[in-house]
Parts: sequence; structure tokens; C-alpha cells
Amino acid sequence: MAVGGFASGNPIANVGAQRELILMMSYELPLAVVVATLAHVAYRTGMPGEPFSLETFAGMSVWGAMGKVGFLGILCLFLALVLVVPGETGKGPMDIPEAKTEILEGLIIEYSGTNLAMFKITFALRATAMSAIIVALFLPWSLGGALGLGSIFLFAVDFFWFWVKVFVVQILFVTFMRTAFGRFKIWQAAEFYLIKVAGLSIAGMILASLDLVL
Repeated sequence: MAVGGFASGNPIANVGAQRELILMMSYELPLAVVVATLAHVAYRTGMPGEPFSLETFAGMSVWGAMGKVGFLGILCLFLALVLVVPGETGKGPMDIPEAKTEILEGLIIEYSGTNLAMFKITFALRATAMSAIIVALFLPWSLGGALGLGSIFLFAVDFFWFWVKVFVVQILFVTFMRTAFGRFKIWQAAEFYLIKVAGLSIAGMILASLDLVL
């Protein structure tokens, strides 16, 4: 997307592309810390499955694998990932690269028709995908198992329950943030992710590591 904005020759698209790259480089640090720490926790605690597989965390709650100190660390990682969602999806306070009322859709200003529709669908799917990842990593609890169901009924109930959780997460962390907070300036977004959210994720990494050592 950023390359397309730069290649268009439109100064507005150029500004949007620059903002997209700055925003992406800002939230990638806390996102990488969260992913690496969770994989390390899964490996060290012996959670069944591959450390970098979502199936590993969907099958066993990471909250139950940690002690009190580690629980606080996982909570920090959860909050950090939640705060990454607006940057990853470009919604709410992080609607900076498009900024309809400021730079007229920014880096996608030159697109129309089918290409523009595909971009809009991609933006919507990004929000759903990030919400699904949060549910798989941090909220994997099975409703069908709690009800003592089995076979096809367990699958059907858990499938429905998964999308209910995704819907709730998307309402709370995408829709609510979009309506409750104004748009940040690009330097404010970079500072927010590189200092505050990255600091929160690093604190979670340290606490989780201490729990594994102690």
C-alpha cells in the first residue's frame, strides 16, 4: 500500500504513505515482543504444540500456565496487543494514513472501483483478524467443554462461541476506540507505540520471564 502511494505521484498519497510506514514501524516493536514472549512461555512451560502455533494457545490457556508474577506479565502483554489493534487496523485514534477529513483518504486517494473496494474489504478483514488472534491467544476457553458436550455439538457450540468472542472484542477494542477517541497526530502515535506500548510489552516480557525462572 505504501509503495502504491509513493508511486502514484500524488502529494496527498505520498503523505499518507509516509504516515503508514511510520505507524507500521512504531507498532511492530510491541507486537514482536508480545509474539516472542508468548512463544517463549509456551516453550518453557511445555504447552502441547508448536510455540508459534495459534492451535497451541487455543488448546491450553496461557493464563493457567503462569504463577502470580507471570499472570501480571500476561496481562501486560494482553493490554499491549489490544493497544496495537488500532494501529494495525488503522481505526479510531490511529486513522492517520487515510484521515478522510485531513488528507482525503491519504494513500488510497488514487484508487477507485474494484481496487478501492478490495482495499476497503481488506481493512475490514484486518480488524476481524486481529480480534480473532486476541481471542485465540488470550481468550481460548471452551463453552462446549464447560457444558460437557461432545462430538459435533462440541464443535458447533465452540465455533459459535468463538465468533461471539471475536464480535465482543471487535466491539470493545475497535468500534469503541473509534468512537471514543480522536485521531492522534503521527508523532503522537509513534511516541505512544515506541515508548508507552513498547514499555508495557517489555514489562510483560520481564514479568513472564521472572515467573519462569523463579
